Amino acid sequence: MRNTLWIIPVLLLSAAIGAPNVRADTLIATFTCNPGCVSFPSAPNVTFPAPTVINVTWDAHLFTLPLPSAALPTDTYSWNGLVEPDVNGNAFWVFGITDVTHSAGSVGEGESPVVPIPCNSPGISCTINDSGTLAFSSAVVTPEPSSLALMLVGVGLVLVMRKRIALGLP
Repeated sequence: MRNTLWIIPVLLLSAAIGAPNVRADTLIATFTCNPGCVSFPSAPNVTFPAPTVINVTWDAHLFTLPLPSAALPTDTYSWNGLVEPDVNGNAFWVFGITDVTHSAGSVGEGESPVVPIPCNSPGISCTINDSGTLAFSSAVVTPEPSSLALMLVGVGLVLVMRKRIALGLP
């Protein structure tokens, strides 16, 4: 058993050297609306890095939109929400987010509700076309131990276990 204890520090050191420096930060999604917006979108905090999913509520409908793998919180985003009537006169809510920094294509869109609502229903407007920008700002930085701290803890445990084994303690 003693002869194999040297493997533990080697594994811990190689893990510390090979471990990527990853940050998982929670950010606040802030929407701005172009003049003439009918409905203002909102979203809970978003966690980066990708894959990132953002749950947007717009015009009382929830949309779950994936951001691309290259998406960064510092990128420039635009959003567009509209209500489209189909050939039967039913309303469909569509919401899209575009990463302007990496591409001009829509990042995602969703439709809600599943059951179409007729445009001639009371209180339903089939002419909503809102747009604006989306930005992310720091909310909470998730603390993560550094590689050096993890390595020191591992070496300390190896030394403690080595003394315990030498004394015959479990």
